[in-house]
Amino acid sequence: MQVFKLFLKILKKHLLPAILFTGIFILIIASISTSSSQEESYKPSEPRLAVYDEDNTEASKLAVKYISKGNEIYKIDNDDDKLLDALYYTTIHYAITVNEGYSEKLARGETDDLFTVRYVHENFSNALADSKLNEYTKTVSAYIKMGQSIEEASKSASKALSKEVKVSYQQDTKSSDEIMAMFFQYLPYVLFSAVLSSLGPVLIIMNKKEVKDRTHCSAIKPSAETFGKVLGAVVFVGAVWAIFLIAGTVISGTGYKGNALYAVANSVIYAVISAGISILVSSLVTNDNVLNVIVQIFGLGSSFLCGVFVPQEFLGSGVLTAAKILPAYWYVKANNSIFALSDSTFDKGEILTCFGIEIGFAVLIFAGAFISVKMSRKKA
Repeated sequence: MQVFKLFLKILKKHLLPAILFTGIFILIIASISTSSSQEESYKPSEPRLAVYDEDNTEASKLAVKYISKGNEIYKIDNDDDKLLDALYYTTIHYAITVNEGYSEKLARGETDDLFTVRYVHENFSNALADSKLNEYTKTVSAYIKMGQSIEEASKSASKALSKEVKVSYQQDTKSSDEIMAMFFQYLPYVLFSAVLSSLGPVLIIMNKKEVKDRTHCSAIKPSAETFGKVLGAVVFVGAVWAIFLIAGTVISGTGYKGNALYAVANSVIYAVISAGISILVSSLVTNDNVLNVIVQIFGLGSSFLCGVFVPQEFLGSGVLTAAKILPAYWYVKANNSIFALSDSTFDKGEILTCFGIEIGFAVLIFAGAFISVKMSRKKA
């Protein structure tokens, strides 16, 4: 137990990377899963306008009333210099003048030169205002042709065009199964990185000659030393894995049942693989900086090649062939089948085959770690 206590003492000083990887991953997945459920609302645009009526008839007043609806109306003197300043500094977006003779021309069916518009920049608000003017005058003209007076036609057009269309959003909320699938899809990268970045430095320190010599001078047997290291690694990896699993239930809002149990088993196997790689690498590397490089290269590289970040269906056949030599490929392949991702369907036989291959990788990795540790002891 003395070796185990030493392991935990050293581990306390190297927990920060694991905490950062775990915390950032959980925050990102939680934000993605909740962002789609936020309520959306639609608010129509309200351009800032200045409106002038030079015709001063009942029909022109009805036109001004219609134009004013849904817009912010600013009272500015009808002076070219003042209007240009207001438009330039975007106090208003658009200035509309109902020209003299508006009623007479529209009553005769003429729709040209009814308004004078002024603006500085072409934009959506101006285009919308132009569209509303054209729509209004054409509608009034249509009612006049039906036999209504211009005043009646103006009221009818305003009433017809003032009908509101109810706008609603189709909420793209993610189901618990989709959240669970996304959670387990990205888990291999962060699980591997969290384990190796914290467990690796601890094992490197415990493998240093001065630490070994001090341990061997005591009454601790080699078997007890090995047991203490293995126990410490198991406790640490198990704790990291458990935290991820608990976070998964909280984020998805559901427990692990049905197909999700296969995903849990898949993550257990990959956690063992991550621990094995940590033991193997720490027996070969004596520098923390080199270890960090391995974490980034192997963690990110295998994630991109094996389909963690990019779905396997989008990867080329050559890339997938090369990725088969990495355990992450079989993890992702099993996960795709479990949650029917990347054009896959649930296939128990394929899932178990992937599990078997992953276990084979774990056996090979631990065998390599055992041989490496044995060789390092002989050198010592």
